Amino acid sequence: MLCEVMEARTQNEVVRPLEFKKPESGLKTELIDFGTGGCLIESSPQILKTLLGEKCPANVDEETDFEGEYWQVAFEKIKLPMIHLTYYPKLSFPDAVKQFKPELPFKVSIIGQIVRTNVHIIKEKRILQLGIQFAYEPQGIPLQHDESVDWRYTRNLKDHPTFKLAHSHLSQLYGFLENQTLSTSRGNHKVAAKPNPAPRTQNNQ
Repeated sequence: MLCEVMEARTQNEVVRPLEFKKPESGLKTELIDFGTGGCLIESSPQILKTLLGEKCPANVDEETDFEGEYWQVAFEKIKLPMIHLTYYPKLSFPDAVKQFKPELPFKVSIIGQIVRTNVHIIKEKRILQLGIQFAYEPQGIPLQHDESVDWRYTRNLKDHPTFKLAHSHLSQLYGFLENQTLSTSRGNHKVAAKPNPAPRTQNNQ
């Protein structure tokens, strides 16, 4: 039987939050860079103690060079466990570029796995960086404290909606700022005027 749409309606729902926004418990770390498929974070003694457990050196709180056979084995070991990451986006966009501000949630949860390590030297201080590849994203939001969450496998798909949205808006912002810089430099470019020659004078004797 053939049919046609006679009327379309939009229904509004009124909702209220069940609890206040609150951060997850866990270790804090510095986010260095991120992409649609992974991120780069700065390691810390607390993170290494959590990942290595009792096999973590006692002097890890002191400055170390992360060299030698022990650290080669340790770096392979920390690539095994899955890590639950929670991001808390902090956005600050001036009015001039507010159109590029993405609408992000209060927090973003994802499960990843360390796939590479890198020792970065800043002012003769060695800083361990951890490259994490995203692996699972949650399906739905738990309404109860002890409610289980289903996770979807996302490795190599690079389709996490939140990070994809943020990456897209930042790319647009970079392009806009680049064009503004070029326009400003062209506007400030001036051609120097040649000085007028001094008038000749003639003395009649």
